[in-house]
Amino acid sequence: MTLPTQEKEDLKKSPFTIRKRAEFLDSTKWGRDFEWHQLEALSSYLEPYEIPTRKILFKEGSRDAYLALIAKGKVKIHKTGDSGKNRRICVLGAGQAFGEMSLIDGYPRSATVVAMESVVLLVMTRDRFEELCQECPQLAVKLLKKIAKLMSERLRQTSGILIDYLDDSGK
Repeated sequence: MTLPTQEKEDLKKSPFTIRKRAEFLDSTKWGRDFEWHQLEALSSYLEPYEIPTRKILFKEGSRDAYLALIAKGKVKIHKTGDSGKNRRICVLGAGQAFGEMSLIDGYPRSATVVAMESVVLLVMTRDRFEELCQECPQLAVKLLKKIAKLMSERLRQTSGILIDYLDDSGK
C-alpha cells in the first residue's frame, strides 16, 4: 500500500508493530472509547508510514481517500481562498487525525496537508475501512461514532470562529 500522492522513494514503512500502534492509540483521546482488544483489532487496519519534512500528503481537490492519525510530528492544513492565496486552517500534532471526511463521503479533499516536520502516520485507506466494516461491523460502528464526534467538534469550532467574521447587522 502507498499513500496515493506520495512517490515511492519518499515513503518508508514505519516499524510500528500492531501492538505499538494499539499502545499509541490507547495513549490518545482516540483510544478512550475502545477496549484493548478493539484497539489491537483496529490497529491491524492501520498502516504506519514515515513522511519527510515539507512533503505534501495530499492537495486540495485530490480524490485520495484515507484517514491518518499522527503518531509523531506535525502537519499544516491550508486551503486556497477565492483570491488564490493559501490560508492556514490549522496545525495538527501527535494524537490528532485528518482526512476523515474523505473516508466517509469520498468527495475531493477540501484542503492541502503538508508535513511540517518528519511525521509518522497511521493510515486507514478507504479499502481497509470497507474491510473493517465487513469483518468487524461493531468495531466499524464504534469508529464511525468516533469520526462523527470529531467532525461535530470541528464544526462547532468552525461555527465559533465564523461568528466573529459575520456582520452584526442582521440583529
